[in-house]
Amino acid sequence: MNRSILGRTAFSVAVALALGFGLQEAVASPPAEARRPYCEDQFDCEQTCELIYGPGTPGTCSSGHTCYCIQ
Repeated sequence: MNRSILGRTAFSVAVALALGFGLQEAVASPPAEARRPYCEDQFDCEQTCELIYGPGTPGTCSSGHTCYCIQ
């Protein structure tokens, strides 16, 4: 009987820790605005940078289709 209670308690603690860690990761992740925009090609990235930061803002589209604006 004691093994059953200890097993349930250990399982409950493990689940609580896992949920707590998941919540911490969800809160710590960057908001959507801080993520880099998607780009299909160099032209698309340059257009996105100009829309976000104004005319003449250069940008580079990486091979992973992430747009990096140079401010």
